[in-house]
Amino acid sequence: MVSTPWGEIWEPEIVGTAAVAQIGEIEAKYAGFPGQPILKGDIVLDGGANVGVETMYALRMGAAK
Repeated sequence: MVSTPWGEIWEPEIVGTAAVAQIGEIEAKYAGFPGQPILKGDIVLDGGANVGVETMYALRMGAAK
């Protein structure tokens, strides 16, 4: 388990963490996004390619599921 600015995330045991870098990438990607990419109550599908950082972002933005 890794502690991040968004809370705790489980990820495979490695040296360091990939989740923190992924959080930075998501924050940078959506910083200049025109409008709100995810609205309160949205249902978001995360394809599950990693540890769930995109899902955490969607829930932080107000996604219902």
